[in-house]
Amino acid sequence: MLLCLDEMFFHHDPVLVAVEPHSMAGLAGQRGPDRPGETWCTLLEAWPSLERVVSDAGTGLARGVKLLNEARAAASKDPEQPPSDPVQSGFDVFHTEREMQRIVSRRWASAATRLETASQADEQVAKAKQHGIDARGVAGRSRQAWRQAERVFDQALQAETAMNRIKAAVALWRPDGQLHDRAWAQRQRSDTISELGGEEWGKVRRVLQDPRTLNHLDWMQAQMAQAVPDPLLREAVTRLRYWRAEMSRTHGARQVHATHLVVESQMLCQRLCPDWTQTETRVGHIMTDLPPRFEQATPYNPLVSLRLGSRKSGGVSAYILRKLLAVGKGVPNALRIAS
Repeated sequence: MLLCLDEMFFHHDPVLVAVEPHSMAGLAGQRGPDRPGETWCTLLEAWPSLERVVSDAGTGLARGVKLLNEARAAASKDPEQPPSDPVQSGFDVFHTEREMQRIVSRRWASAATRLETASQADEQVAKAKQHGIDARGVAGRSRQAWRQAERVFDQALQAETAMNRIKAAVALWRPDGQLHDRAWAQRQRSDTISELGGEEWGKVRRVLQDPRTLNHLDWMQAQMAQAVPDPLLREAVTRLRYWRAEMSRTHGARQVHATHLVVESQMLCQRLCPDWTQTETRVGHIMTDLPPRFEQATPYNPLVSLRLGSRKSGGVSAYILRKLLAVGKGVPNALRIAS
């Protein structure tokens, strides 16, 4: 069993939220009284079959999982109690992406301000020349304003490039349609972290350097290996699913290229296994319903994500939405994590 966990606040009271990501069912919405590790541990003890949790890097959540694992370890020493494995913990991608987006947005806002200042300086130079006034002073200020604007613009562009590289490193897919693994993602992550200088990137750097950030890739690889033992067939089926999704959401030359790769991948699947469609079905149960690299291509909209996450049932239950929105303003981050 996997749960996505997070905290929200309603009139300054913490609300502990737990969402099962495959069904998008809200399993917990406990209001108060507090949110330390002991409270989270008590909440999580309600699910003896819990195997994994996905959350942000909150210390209370982490301590709750630690206390739960200690309690399970102590209970396993009793021969009359059934053995239970420790709960594995992983970081969600949503909070990291949101923090990066905040930094990049501030960088672009600063660049826009500098560019506007430089443009106004150019107008002052033009007015001075139009009135026959010595424009050397204002021209110097204009050149300085443009140098500052170009520097801030380059910094914003570098920040956005770094953000996109980090998104690609923690996503499930590589650009060639293969599934990510920890070794590949670590190389991409290490190369990018060195570019994240300054205090504003401190939180992002700490999260990215934590091994739990890439646990979701390990889980995906383990589930895929169990469902499809043959590595060649596993790679062929995953590539087929990737390029099929790419074909349905692209146009022009990119769509033609994706269509060719879909046909090629399907022929390879047929050669490797006559019952490859059953293999694809097993893979489909494991992999998310969202398109590959969804978070990199579409701005986040919680209601859209909810509809995508529950499209098998034709939409989100109005009852569930009313309950969620009644607990606090907006949709809980646990649902965003699950999406």
